[in-house]
Amino acid sequence: MCLTYFFLMRSKRVSDLVQITRYSKSDYYELIRELDRQKKQRIFEPQLPLESVTKLRAKSVTAASKETVPDCLACGVCCAFALIVPVRIDDTARLGEYWDVTLDGSEHNIVIERVLPRDVSSGYCSHLAGELADEIACRIYHDRPLVCREFDAGSDRCHEYRRMYGLVPRLNEAEVAEELAKLTTAKRGVISFASIVLDSVSTKTVFSKEDGGIESSKTIYLKIVVFVDEEEETEYEIHTYDASKEMWFESDLLGMTLSEAQEFIISRG
Repeated sequence: MCLTYFFLMRSKRVSDLVQITRYSKSDYYELIRELDRQKKQRIFEPQLPLESVTKLRAKSVTAASKETVPDCLACGVCCAFALIVPVRIDDTARLGEYWDVTLDGSEHNIVIERVLPRDVSSGYCSHLAGELADEIACRIYHDRPLVCREFDAGSDRCHEYRRMYGLVPRLNEAEVAEELAKLTTAKRGVISFASIVLDSVSTKTVFSKEDGGIESSKTIYLKIVVFVDEEEETEYEIHTYDASKEMWFESDLLGMTLSEAQEFIISRG
């Protein structure tokens, strides 16, 4: 189920109106799978493994990254390609629109992920304005979330996206082999996937001394299950928490080692 509502911040100014759309986790990923299927019909397969090509220009090694940096305002393909763009809790205050993803089967609308909204017909980021690969801009550029800020124009990943969208020529066989030799293997031992699931529900019944009535309250406990990219992908249950006291997103720990994730969890406590 998809629900959209507006939230007016304390200042009550019209400019502080925030649009929040909520999807259950299963409905959200069903939408993403369909958008991904449509996207693959419009673009080329990557020639270089995306998990091994960096998003940072300072760490780039391919020949294309040594050339002139592409003009973002005549491109925009990075904002079209990434269908899931996580939004951190501390990014939220700057945004006027985002999607919340909620735990399946919960009547309490427990949020387990927050993302930038997509145009459901094209799959592009909803904050894009203009025509892709012609004249394009980001409506929230100065308020964009961290994941967008960490993507550099002219990086290896940038150029691979541009080849996938046909903005620049594809590499020939010899060039692919040459570039593959420069790439390092993707970092192992890091969290590649995380899922927040229901752990348990505790019901507390209290008898009222005043009127003899009975009051019940529920405490919902969730757990974060992560998958670590080791020799074989391994599953770990890393944290259990009271959903009324803590808020975690499934993307919060991605890219961290287990020890880094545990330290981060402690720091948030």
